[in-house]
Amino acid sequence: METRWKRPKKRTLRGLGDMVHVVAQPLARAIDALAGTHLQNCAGCVQRRDELNHKFPLGQPVDRPPGA
Repeated sequence: METRWKRPKKRTLRGLGDMVHVVAQPLARAIDALAGTHLQNCAGCVQRRDELNHKFPLGQPVDRPPGA
């Protein structure tokens, strides 16, 4: 049986937060599997990711609602 190579999904990186997310997710999955934690779905991580994306954008700026 012949195995076909599949192209990975194209990720759109909005800023530094997305870059950190790409590196940290495999580590979080491994820690979750070993220690039984829930780091992969951490609400604080999502907030930090958004803040880093806003402060250090890549390419076009990310629109944010007023007061955020």
